[in-house]
Amino acid sequence: MRVIAGKKRGQKLVEFSAENIRPTPDRVKEALFSMIEHHLSDAVVLDLFSGTAALAIESLSRGAKEAVCVDASKQSLDVIKKNLSLTEFNISAKVFLSEAVEFLNKQSPSQFDIIFLDPPYSKNIEDNVLKKIDSMDLLKPDGIIILETEYAHVPDDFKNLHISKQRKYGRTYITIYIKNDIEI
Repeated sequence: MRVIAGKKRGQKLVEFSAENIRPTPDRVKEALFSMIEHHLSDAVVLDLFSGTAALAIESLSRGAKEAVCVDASKQSLDVIKKNLSLTEFNISAKVFLSEAVEFLNKQSPSQFDIIFLDPPYSKNIEDNVLKKIDSMDLLKPDGIIILETEYAHVPDDFKNLHISKQRKYGRTYITIYIKNDIEI
């Protein structure tokens, strides 16, 4: 696992294996970031279910201003801190040990430009998290959410969120939600 592009291109990241850790493959990460590259400049990024922080670090490398990494696993938090230190992005990032919904409950409206959701596939919690983000209005007006799942995501009825794109890469589906009708 490595940083694909930007200031820290080629930097290797610490990996680990656990039951619920499934880093986004480089091929998927490259396709994903090519879709959102115009939204990264000075963005405030939330990486829920952060795992190794690879998505937050890739965002920072490509020009995001700040990243917030959240994971419920102490083992993940240790790896996240190592990866942020390796890439020297520890100054631009905040790290929280927390369940996703619990963390979201403490946030202010219109705070994030980009939210990455890569929940453990077996838990089927993405709809609850998306509902919470939607109801709390956590995205800035032109914000985007990137959801990674193992199946084509069929959304619940959200007040403010709309699917902009959905792509399949092997076993991985990437669904991009937008708050307003912005160009992705």
